[in-house]
Amino acid sequence: MKTILTIALILALNNVSFAQQGSRNSRQQMTPEQREEMLTVSAQRQTERMTEFLELNEEQQEAIHAINLKYAVLRVQITEAARTQEGMDIRTLLNELDERRDDEILPILNENQIDRFLEQKKEAQERREEMRQRVEERRRTGNLERQ
Repeated sequence: MKTILTIALILALNNVSFAQQGSRNSRQQMTPEQREEMLTVSAQRQTERMTEFLELNEEQQEAIHAINLKYAVLRVQITEAARTQEGMDIRTLLNELDERRDDEILPILNENQIDRFLEQKKEAQERREEMRQRVEERRRTGNLERQ
């Protein structure tokens, strides 16, 4: 409940601050139709990747596409709100958002698909952690160039 209230507050603050600011980047300069198209394409690509990896049936594809679209919109709104609010822990908010998305997706999947989905999430987390460690090591050694 606290997370939902936090997200609602962020979105409300974003609307107020966005109305007071000029456009900062191309994403903010998009028309509502362009933004909707971008989010639709993003959700469709994500659904296609999941369909291939998890072998989703047509009914599952439709349900998961709707979830992906819903959370793509929320992700953009939170990201935009974070740009206008100092001290906001965007990583935590986006992680919570991903957890909520996963909680909606899991009931749609069968047992085998759930196992593959969770394994893929675990592998992705391990890759992100390895990347963070490499970046931290580069910072410590002063070598910020890609290796």
